[in-house]
Amino acid sequence: MPISNSVLSRLRWHAGLEASSGQPIPSIAECTWPENGLQARLGEAVSDVIDALSEINHQLNGPVPSRSTIADANVPRQLVYAISEILRLLREFRENGGASAEQRSATRFEREIEIAWSAVLSGDVDDLREHVSEEETQRGR
Repeated sequence: MPISNSVLSRLRWHAGLEASSGQPIPSIAECTWPENGLQARLGEAVSDVIDALSEINHQLNGPVPSRSTIADANVPRQLVYAISEILRLLREFRENGGASAEQRSATRFEREIEIAWSAVLSGDVDDLREHVSEEETQRGR
């Protein structure tokens, strides 16, 4: 099943690669640009990216990815680029220092998206939110 244009556009918008998507929340690109004053909403933007990745997970790997017989899925270059850009934006936001709670949280946000993206690529994780939560819990041990 191909990836829907709407979810791909949503991720590209988060990466700052497309104009406004009409979403009620700011994009990661907007939240990581200090002059916008939207840093406090970065968690919302990250949550939306994970929601979009959940949609992609099922589009690429079927309704129940762990039971899928899809041996290989083509991942569009635009999708890979969008995720790379989102991770770069979070990394640069974190590396620019600062004392905001969002900048301190950027490491966790970046890690959560990396975990979700890796799960999409693995093709055998049914619930990305649950998977990210379990990985974060294990990390805390």
